[in-house]
Amino acid sequence: MIIIFTLINIVFIIGFCYLIYRVLSCMFKKFNWLNRNPIFKKITFLILTIFIYTLFIYSFFYFITNPRTVNESFDNKKWIENVDSRYKMFENIKHKKILENKSKEEIMQLLGVPKNDTLKDVWYYDMGSKSEWYGWKFYDLKIEYKNGYIHRFEILENWD
Repeated sequence: MIIIFTLINIVFIIGFCYLIYRVLSCMFKKFNWLNRNPIFKKITFLILTIFIYTLFIYSFFYFITNPRTVNESFDNKKWIENVDSRYKMFENIKHKKILENKSKEEIMQLLGVPKNDTLKDVWYYDMGSKSEWYGWKFYDLKIEYKNGYIHRFEILENWD
């Protein structure tokens, strides 16, 4: 599989180099000093081709591996059943102030059982993960309590 990918990449690079060479040749016709020195011209084209190709490949893979995250409205049933996509609901939870002024019991009914001890004043909920350009990003919801009610909450992002 790697050999096939490498061969396809080499064919693509050769075609891309030729295309860039033709485009830049048309653009640089005005520069006589560049046309007088063929070695310098080829080195310039090679450097520009590598730069443009790298930019193109990086952009291509970035947009393939990083689909835009679509924020979802908070739904208690989806939250309980689908742990892997909870991170999509965080913006809605924050802006609609769904967790504000809630007690531990109300949060337990709304979000279910946290992944740590419920007797502590800091709770953590797994919010799923998604693929990013350089690996996986894992999300946790951290809720801090004061006097039995929510004091503050935040999302924690960890890379793998």
